[in-house]
Amino acid sequence: MLDRRSNRPSGTIGSAHTPWVFNVDLKIDKKISFRYGAATVFMRITNLFDKRNVLNVYEYTDSANNDGLLTSSTGEIFIEVFNDDLDDNGINDFVELYNAINVDNHEAYRTEVGKRLFSPPRQIFLGLAIEL
Repeated sequence: MLDRRSNRPSGTIGSAHTPWVFNVDLKIDKKISFRYGAATVFMRITNLFDKRNVLNVYEYTDSANNDGLLTSSTGEIFIEVFNDDLDDNGINDFVELYNAINVDNHEAYRTEVGKRLFSPPRQIFLGLAIEL
């Protein structure tokens, strides 16, 4: 993922792009006044609609959902070597484990590149600020 020596542009300069990113955040404050001060209760929600925005893509496939290893010649060798490890449903344990770690959770991409493929999920923050 990081060796750029053999990379060649696939299009003209400025022609490549990732999908649109749409995000809605919400912040709610309520100030309550007392005789000797005030308190502010607040709630902040990032990514209110829990939208899964694509931020980066795998270079090999130009997709955020498939890194392309399992369909490559190297991946076919791995699948063939571990073909004896089929479970009761006929699913290869290697394929299942690889998909769980590297495709579903994008662990290899984060480890090698240091970036995320998708935007963070919804996060809710609650707080209290006291003024005396």
